[in-house]
Amino acid sequence: AKLAEYMYRDEIARLGLDRRTYHQIPIIKKLREIQASRARLKRATASGRPSAQVNVPWRTVFQVLKQQQRKVEKPYSYFVQIVNGKEYLGRNKRNKTAMARDLQTFLIMLALPPDRIQGIEALELGKSLMQGTFESGEFVPIERIAAPQTAVWYVRLKANQYKTGATHGEFWGKVPNVPLGQGRCFYDYLERWITEDRLVFKPDHNKLFIKTQNYLDKVRAGDPINRASIQGYVRGAFSVYAGVPVPPQTLRSMFVTFLNQVGASEAELEAAAAAMHHSRATQRSHYDRQDKLSKMQPILELHQKFLLACVFA
Repeated sequence: AKLAEYMYRDEIARLGLDRRTYHQIPIIKKLREIQASRARLKRATASGRPSAQVNVPWRTVFQVLKQQQRKVEKPYSYFVQIVNGKEYLGRNKRNKTAMARDLQTFLIMLALPPDRIQGIEALELGKSLMQGTFESGEFVPIERIAAPQTAVWYVRLKANQYKTGATHGEFWGKVPNVPLGQGRCFYDYLERWITEDRLVFKPDHNKLFIKTQNYLDKVRAGDPINRASIQGYVRGAFSVYAGVPVPPQTLRSMFVTFLNQVGASEAELEAAAAAMHHSRATQRSHYDRQDKLSKMQPILELHQKFLLACVFA
């Protein structure tokens, strides 16, 4: 990747690309992905940690989500202080950046799975994350709806933005407004992130998720999020609440294993494959004409049922 950056340095300078935009040049982006993949493999090999040791029961995933939600809703941090030999419980108001970081982690964890890191990294307001409705098979944005309160959120990914796009083409997925307890739903947290917490980091772009910490002179809080950051947020939450640094990739395999363990129907398994942007061995991709939104509905309903029954009842 560094060699490619050097070779194309004149073109990068001529086009006026900065450190964020030139990383989107296809060859540089691909080489960086390969470099990151090899680095992950090297770390995994060096750690000597068997893959089974980064798995947890799916019920533990729900428990971790609940703990992360409590942290999002906690405006104060508490501590014990000793005054004149007596212990007192004190508290400090948490700063906005810490609370915003916790909310972003919560939203990412709710989306993983069924989505994959690539899909979350690509989410961009107004382009791949849109609010509106479908009428007669056509998307109508919220600005053109007579009753805006009926609008829902949709994820729209072009064929080059997800793994099986070459086979399935443009992807549309409805984002379910799952009830999450305490009188709140998923949209409440999403819209709070978009209109309040995300703005704390002063992003100069429309990507939904962002980096929340400065790192030397290379990374600025507010830059678009990348795969390494997503992995860090997810692994960090599981390390704190479950004692196991579960990575996003393992979450996907755990999710499919759980579906099979609870006896998910063939329709639900097919829907999971569609939502996770990959094929099943028995999937008849060239002959199936079922609408993608209808095909995904069973897994969305099943996942919502699990959330309600296990955590947010």
